[in-house]
Amino acid sequence: MKTYVLVCAIIFSSAWSARATDVDPDVAQECARLWGSDYHMQLFCRKQQMRAKDEIRLQNFETSLRGDSTTRTAIVSAKRLYGIGVGELNRAIDGCYSTAVNYDQYQICVVMDTYAQIRTGAKGRNGAQATEDRQVAHATSIFGKTRGKTIYKALIGEAILAVNHDINN
Repeated sequence: MKTYVLVCAIIFSSAWSARATDVDPDVAQECARLWGSDYHMQLFCRKQQMRAKDEIRLQNFETSLRGDSTTRTAIVSAKRLYGIGVGELNRAIDGCYSTAVNYDQYQICVVMDTYAQIRTGAKGRNGAQATEDRQVAHATSIFGKTRGKTIYKALIGEAILAVNHDINN
């Protein structure tokens, strides 16, 4: 019985701590300030604020897919170059990486590179891995090792979703 109680306590505490980390610290602090020791209202406040933050993130992402964003501009450019030929698109991507010196320029390169990979159907792990290695290497050379990997990870998801959205619509 003691073992059962101990296991339940461990599971409950780990579930509670995982749940607590789902809330932005700024949101938690503001809700605590507003509602003091009324923990029911603090919980309600946190849920409402996190739902609102998620809606804003979704709107920003959908706007970047539809709007006149850097991602959209890169896709339009990649489509035009792909229409001329894969070799032309690859040359443009190489040139893009060699001249990129900031976040926006690197973002254009990643989106174009991702477009090329998806459109040409880079086969198997080697094709995808070679593209990822190239993208990370360029991010590292522009932004430094730690920051480069972080920036790459922040961009690649949006690039893949945006390219797939464009191709399928």
